[in-house]
Amino acid sequence: MGLMLVCFSSTAPSTLPALFPTEIRYGGLSITFNLFVSAFAGTAATVIGALVLTTGDLDWPGYYLMAAGAVGAISVWLLAESARKPLAGSGPAVSSEAEARALIAERQATARRASRTRRVWSGSGAVIAPGTPPRHSSSPRSTR
Repeated sequence: MGLMLVCFSSTAPSTLPALFPTEIRYGGLSITFNLFVSAFAGTAATVIGALVLTTGDLDWPGYYLMAAGAVGAISVWLLAESARKPLAGSGPAVSSEAEARALIAERQATARRASRTRRVWSGSGAVIAPGTPPRHSSSPRSTR
């Protein structure tokens, strides 16, 4: 059990703050972490004790840990990787003016590529590329 605690304690300080934007990072982290620790870890003994007394099955602590492990495995699977990427709301971290200029140029090039490939939804339900003139409906309506 100590090994599992080490696995959690070694990754939590870097993983959990990356889940929140910079403006609310530590407030969001502290409220969320403490709320869920209180709700699940704080009530675990009471819930498991009640389940053992109600059912007579002494394996409920194991079932509880297996369910918690399954929830943790699914959470890790769905967690977005944030290594080597700027965190949401963070400014760029550069060590020189040349590196800052290169970063700005790279972001501008990425933005230009994204704007060229972005597609626009037209009123007729067709998807058209930007810069393409819209097709007008040739309905038989009178213009009188």
